[in-house]
Amino acid sequence: MKPSPFRWAVWPLIAGLVYILFFDNPTNDPGIDAPLRSIFLTQLFIASDYIVLTDVQHELRRSDQHEPISKSSFWARLHWALCLFSNTRGVGWAHEPKGVFSIHPQPTRGRFIISQFLRMGLYLVILDIVHAIVASSSIYAENSIPTVSQPYYWQLFGALLFALGSSASINIAHTTLSIISVGIGISEPQRWPPFFGNWTETCTVRAFWGRTWHQNMRRLVSSHGKHLARFLNLPTGSKASGFVQLCTAFVITGIIHIHPSDIRPLYFFMAQILAITFEDALIAATAKAGYNSPTKLHKALGLTWVVLWFTFSSPGYMDSMIDSGMLRAGPRYDVGIASRAIDYSRPVVKYLDSLISLWIGWSPASIIQSG
Repeated sequence: MKPSPFRWAVWPLIAGLVYILFFDNPTNDPGIDAPLRSIFLTQLFIASDYIVLTDVQHELRRSDQHEPISKSSFWARLHWALCLFSNTRGVGWAHEPKGVFSIHPQPTRGRFIISQFLRMGLYLVILDIVHAIVASSSIYAENSIPTVSQPYYWQLFGALLFALGSSASINIAHTTLSIISVGIGISEPQRWPPFFGNWTETCTVRAFWGRTWHQNMRRLVSSHGKHLARFLNLPTGSKASGFVQLCTAFVITGIIHIHPSDIRPLYFFMAQILAITFEDALIAATAKAGYNSPTKLHKALGLTWVVLWFTFSSPGYMDSMIDSGMLRAGPRYDVGIASRAIDYSRPVVKYLDSLISLWIGWSPASIIQSG
């Protein structure tokens, strides 16, 4: 439809539908219902951006678009809207974040599809290993000892395991969509840059959330943050405006990840505000002291800090997913290789574990249930 000043009236209807769906359990499978809730809440905030806050047909454009889409035919506007809705990262649009994504790949269609199939194979192997560890581990069972009460090294292991599993799952969905879209000719390879940034360049918590982790929600959180800052009449580019936008981004992200009876994910995302604020103050202080050029040592220390921070801040979020049964339920992409490897290696692991436990005083295999 053409732009209308009354388009905001559609949003309350969407909000009511999302409210009903949020408290429903359509599949009674926590591993499916929890992601569905996040999808519903994400669509609620996207609708708030595209319907209430932004006059999309006048304000948003593709990078090769010269006139507002409102002047085009109905079918052209429909195709444009579908492209906007499906391209949550804004790749190839005027609002694509600058300097965030790697250089867009421009291989031939066939070469791109082959490379994506190879990537998918790698992600399947990673997810297979993660699922095998979770299925074989008592630490991820319901009614187990909370993650926050586990030794620090197991908290670190859990944080890394969760990051690997989550990124692999998301990458599988991304590569599948890219293969289909490019294969049937509705999209070009350069519209599908890697979904995650370079992990080795993650020197700050801000860089992790702003460059390394997926940017699927970047547009919706930044739009709400900027509008709130303008509503509060804060100067554009000021520290106060930046802080309001930072808080808005993580509060919305936390809301999107909560469960009906568990808001621990919200605490996790709000904690990121503290970490980033601390980083900003530290970076400003070091810059004032004359340390402006990061060295390899600084990058190594930064990466260590990021790993330690997520090890410290993620146990509550992990326990939330364990208590809901989400880690053990839901769709599985594993091919069984890692599970069989664990089963075959149990006698060897048990023998090595007994030797190591005598040496260091604790059992590395204590999280593996006896076969």
